[in-house]
Amino acid sequence: MTEMNKEDKELVEMIHGEEKPMHPETIHITLGGTEKPTANAKAKKHATTAKDMPKKETPVDAQWEPVKPKANYMDKLRTTAKDVCLYAVLSVILFWWQQTGRLEVTTSWYALLVCVGMVFFSIGRTWNGVGK
Repeated sequence: MTEMNKEDKELVEMIHGEEKPMHPETIHITLGGTEKPTANAKAKKHATTAKDMPKKETPVDAQWEPVKPKANYMDKLRTTAKDVCLYAVLSVILFWWQQTGRLEVTTSWYALLVCVGMVFFSIGRTWNGVGK
């Protein structure tokens, strides 16, 4: 039996096997006993810091935010209607400026195409994954 197989069997036994009482030295280490074990102690790894890491920064205070519920059908419909109305009003204004001569014809058509594209983009963003 190789070392790897032995370790694998030990891991499987530890995870799926029955509970075994802890070794007395382990109990003292866990409970903070006064004796320091020498034979089973593992060498501590010394952490090294990267050169580009800042030494001390003040951490940002985390702000708790409640979990937002998943959007239901009416929330998605309301968001879609709001986005479509926004771009429809913008399109009407652009069309009015085109008709009154305040905006050049080619510029207004490109702006109207962008508005139509944004309508489809907002619909796709809101309803993404609905048919799944």
